[in-house]
Amino acid sequence: MIYKRLARFRGGLEDDFNYKYYERLVYRVNSTNGILDVPFLCPNTNNGCSSLNIKKNGHDISKKSLSQTYFCKDCGRSFYAHTSYFHNEILGLINKFIIKLCNGGRLDLTGLSFMLKCDNSSISLLMKKVMTLIYNSVRIKMAWASKFSSKLIFVGETFIKINKRVYYLVLGVDDAGNVLAWELLPRKSSGNILRVINMAISKLSSTPEIIISDDFSTYKKVVKLLGFDIIHIKHIHKPPYGRIVINIIGHVAGRIVISHVATLNDIFLNKNVFITRETESIEVKHEKGKRGRKKGSKNRS
Repeated sequence: MIYKRLARFRGGLEDDFNYKYYERLVYRVNSTNGILDVPFLCPNTNNGCSSLNIKKNGHDISKKSLSQTYFCKDCGRSFYAHTSYFHNEILGLINKFIIKLCNGGRLDLTGLSFMLKCDNSSISLLMKKVMTLIYNSVRIKMAWASKFSSKLIFVGETFIKINKRVYYLVLGVDDAGNVLAWELLPRKSSGNILRVINMAISKLSSTPEIIISDDFSTYKKVVKLLGFDIIHIKHIHKPPYGRIVINIIGHVAGRIVISHVATLNDIFLNKNVFITRETESIEVKHEKGKRGRKKGSKNRS
């Protein structure tokens, strides 16, 4: 538990440091307790001021909490406790440390555990609180509400083990690497993946023209269920490696017409000429509840 208490020095050893106001942070991590005193200094560092010569400047009546304000006698800057110099410095250091721990897309639990001197279960609870705050932040909500102009979507999945149970993380991103949609799924069914892709499509300003995936068979069904013309590019991740299959899917009068183009990925390396194999297939769209022969009819002779 972490709580804050504002205090003022009243003589003694503290006078040697020449600062009048500080914020005392009392923290508890598992069974370890500690105290950290953060002094209030002028935040006007851009103009070369980080003065200790400050005084209280009344309460801000425009804030519901009537926040205490402070005034720098040297440069005339007014500020709150949470915008003072050391607070800004500490916030920057914490941000840099978290970014460093998350390098490569994975959280360094060992480093975080060592810094806080607590076990992995405590780290998990801490990260849950952090992720909840991030999820509920205004910036995240604004980011998810914004639209992107990409014409293609990359879709991929990986598996994650949680308590010895396998889950699948399905992710959709655009050509600039922006995350359009993601979901942790108990199984890779066509309905689940279709939901993630539709979420990704809803983040685009227009209907995508290309969807790129691996050769997972469910994607073949999903791209046809989208119901609009699309180019599906599959990169085959099994021997012989380097193969690419391009399916050009068109919806015409109750039918799905698919042109299949198979080649090697040297299509991206060689200019003007490449060897490919092209075939075409036609599938009939079956309306829901109308599959099979009519009731009372017989098989053909």
